[in-house]
Amino acid sequence: MKKITIAAALLAVATTVVIANADDARSTESYSTVDDVYSGTGWKIFTSEKVLSIDPSQTYVVTYASTSARSKLQPMLEKSITQLQALGIKIYNTTQIETIATTSCAPKNHIVMGTKYRPAGSTKGGVSIGDPCYNTTNMSMWSGKVWMDSEYKQLGGTWSLSDKAWKNGVVHEFGHALGLDHAPAVSPKPTNGDTPIMTAPNGGFNTTSKYGQLTSWDIAGFKQLKENFDV
Repeated sequence: MKKITIAAALLAVATTVVIANADDARSTESYSTVDDVYSGTGWKIFTSEKVLSIDPSQTYVVTYASTSARSKLQPMLEKSITQLQALGIKIYNTTQIETIATTSCAPKNHIVMGTKYRPAGSTKGGVSIGDPCYNTTNMSMWSGKVWMDSEYKQLGGTWSLSDKAWKNGVVHEFGHALGLDHAPAVSPKPTNGDTPIMTAPNGGFNTTSKYGQLTSWDIAGFKQLKENFDV
């Protein structure tokens, strides 16, 4: 991603978060409070995009590239945003509409959610993308963007996608935009079929009521992103 050296004012925040607990029976996955670490069991930080941490003193806002994107994607983030807030990450869902170019970084501290036809390229149907940009001063997460493929049936297209893949998939791309990479495989795989939501291509909880929630593996990754931040 392009390096960013300019700042932008935060939009007014209008929270729409609904309380939803993870209800994950596994014990919390490990993370380090002593050293900077970039991967662990079931999680990996997006170092290839030069994001090494997330600044807990910053306030991040989620905006939407269009009213249609907002109506479809905003409800999908409610559970994960509540979980991130519980970790001490200041992130809020908004109703704001914000237009950015496909290849541009979002303004500072904004995560823009949108829909586009085949955002990964014209030959890659059914593939969505989530990308972070980094702060060139301290390599923390600067901003992020998500483009969900408009071909999905849930967005009015014809590309078949299960409810699990859709709800977990939106949060998967959201996780990329906040600084997590694809998760390494977990071994042994839980018998209930749960995997990190950052697993590619279709990870996350395997129980209907938990779709769209971060697992303990993903939470450990976000905890490490926060712990890696150096004041």
